Amino acid sequence: MTLSDSLISIQNAELARRTTCVVRPASKLLGELLKILQKNSYLGEFELVDDGKAGFYKIQLRGAITKCRAVNPRSPTKVADIERLEKRFLPSAGEGLLIISTPGGLLTHTEARASKTGGRIMAYIY
Repeated sequence: MTLSDSLISIQNAELARRTTCVVRPASKLLGELLKILQKNSYLGEFELVDDGKAGFYKIQLRGAITKCRAVNPRSPTKVADIERLEKRFLPSAGEGLLIISTPGGLLTHTEARASKTGGRIMAYIY
């Protein structure tokens, strides 16, 4: 499953009002993205379960996600372009997150703007 498939699985489970979701296979990128979503109160606890293969994530849902999607193509983004991308992907100012892959790891759009770091836009959530 790619990042896109994982995010769609989470969104579908939220829309079905489930309390848990299983996303497989596990990856380091998906783990970092889940940490950001948990830190920003979109998800509850999650755990990596090792099944002898690639493993999977068991995620507690909070009912806070309306839409989450991966962005393709992942084109380079400068700090000056972040505001334009906010207007394109997020419903209103101050609502939702853009996840940006930077040389320092995954950051939200507000963290990337504060550290004056560009990168590649990976996903959005609100």
